[in-house]
Amino acid sequence: MTKLNFNLHNAFAFFFDDVFIKPYLYALSKKMSEGHICLDLAKIPEDAAFWQDFDGEVNLLKVTDLLNSKLVSTEAIPSKKPFVVANNRLYLQRYYAYESAIIADIKGLIQVDEAQKQAQEEFLLEHSALVSKLALDSEVTNYAIEEQPDWQLIGALQAFMHNFSIITGGPGTGKTTTVAKIITLLYHYNPDIKIAIAAPTGKAAARMKESLQSNKNAEEWGIKPLIDKLKPATIHRLLGVIKTASTFKSNRENPLDFDVVIIDEASMIGTPLFSKLIEAIDPRQTKLLLLGDANQLASVDAGSLFGDICLTQQGTLNHYTPKTKAFLNTFLKPQHQIPDATFTLTKKDSILSQHIVELKKTYRYDTTSTMGIFTKALINGAVETVQNATQVPTESLVLDTEYDSSIFESLILGYTAYIEEENTLKALTLLNNIKVICAIKETAEGVYATNTRIEKLLKNHYDSVSKNNNTYNTIFNPSSDYYHNQPIIVTQNQPELGLYNGDIGIIRRSEATQILKAYFIDNEHSDQLKAISPGFITACETVFAMTIHKSQGSEFQQVLVILPKNAGIQILTRELLYTAVTRAKTKATIQGTATVLAAATDRKVERASGITERILKAN
Repeated sequence: MTKLNFNLHNAFAFFFDDVFIKPYLYALSKKMSEGHICLDLAKIPEDAAFWQDFDGEVNLLKVTDLLNSKLVSTEAIPSKKPFVVANNRLYLQRYYAYESAIIADIKGLIQVDEAQKQAQEEFLLEHSALVSKLALDSEVTNYAIEEQPDWQLIGALQAFMHNFSIITGGPGTGKTTTVAKIITLLYHYNPDIKIAIAAPTGKAAARMKESLQSNKNAEEWGIKPLIDKLKPATIHRLLGVIKTASTFKSNRENPLDFDVVIIDEASMIGTPLFSKLIEAIDPRQTKLLLLGDANQLASVDAGSLFGDICLTQQGTLNHYTPKTKAFLNTFLKPQHQIPDATFTLTKKDSILSQHIVELKKTYRYDTTSTMGIFTKALINGAVETVQNATQVPTESLVLDTEYDSSIFESLILGYTAYIEEENTLKALTLLNNIKVICAIKETAEGVYATNTRIEKLLKNHYDSVSKNNNTYNTIFNPSSDYYHNQPIIVTQNQPELGLYNGDIGIIRRSEATQILKAYFIDNEHSDQLKAISPGFITACETVFAMTIHKSQGSEFQQVLVILPKNAGIQILTRELLYTAVTRAKTKATIQGTATVLAAATDRKVERASGITERILKAN
């Protein structure tokens, strides 16, 4: 049988009848398959491995040929040609159009600010007693200088006064608390306000509402009834999926009918989807607020949009003009004011100046703790500091370089808590107490093998318990595609069932009929269950272990992070490891060699796009 040697990137390059630009198109296709938006012409790979499958001549690379091609337009002379060269980057016309539309729509939102600014400032001054309730009043003795300002209230005030805002920060910095404060100001400004909350996954959206509902001050601030009415949704569901089209029901001609749209886990949004989202925001009636951690993994789709937007404020993030700083300090407690000596913006460096607030103080752990030092070192790619931080195990962080089976088994037996809980709603909560997360799917350290290993371990445990009790193991016996007490994760949206990619449930026998059902927490009513026949679920997987990418948007009390033993795997990056470790609320255990840990810390995700530079040039 003849072996087919089909190469998609060659097929793309040789589809176009221009021999001189074929190498560029091959490189563009290959880079886009890796998540890049465009090809940076100043960084075209020169290594032989990159070009080994290319069927043309690499030595034909001449930028003048590219610029003179009938297939390529330029930023200066836009057209509908299939490719665009702008800022020394080669784009597919469609992706250049996405970036252009996003920048134009952000500008459109920001331009509305001035028209409403005076009325909103007057409201804040007239309701200073309300704002005072939202202010932090803690001691700052052990705070670093950058942690002392009340960034939560600053973020709330800025989001209240701006049509486009970003709140970014690491785990435990209070992003959801800041949202509660924003909602408080907006509600008292407009008691009839209509708010939408959404996220890339159903789980992340539901978790945002749960976090808002658990805010102990919601009743005092008068927003509990409003929060209870919020209906979390995926971004796709918010926009309205049209099954037979790549567009959504909500768009520029039919914008979303909300006063404010709040999007959590925004780092997970790819450029195409964000373009569709922001075009559905009417700047005359709707605010857009994005929440996320700029240091987390980028979207599985093209681009790293959230991080690229935040990069526009590199060096001036949280800096304010003297006038804005004075106004903000009016509402802050003395010890939490923005100091005069720092955070001063002498000149607005882009349209996004003063529109992005980074929350600096982590309340989950102290920045001087092992976890605090470790996560900061990861972000900065400080290999030696990461290694030093993990040499001595602590209550919050353990590095197991030997892949100790006893550590694995001890944590896995924690799953017995949900298995033995008869109340399924409580069992679903207990399931989130621990989670095993893997960097990859294949190999012995991957998701598939780890799930099988966990199933075997738990089955042996309950077989032993049953044998000692002279009973048959009915509580955990994975002998078919679906079985009693099997945890599953939905991997494909099914809006007709109210199921979305990332939703986690448990398969259990119905008490009434003994028929297996899949039980999920209702995304709109967190105190209720929904039961679905497993046969109706189009795509799902067992989820004792999940990939780090799938875990994004979720939090667990404890996580066990299993890294592959091959340090050369390119997916192992500091962003991947940071995302994995910060899924843990109380403790993270990492199984990985020192070599793999060092390689992951040293390797950074780099996705080419032009949006950072283009925003900086916009006016």
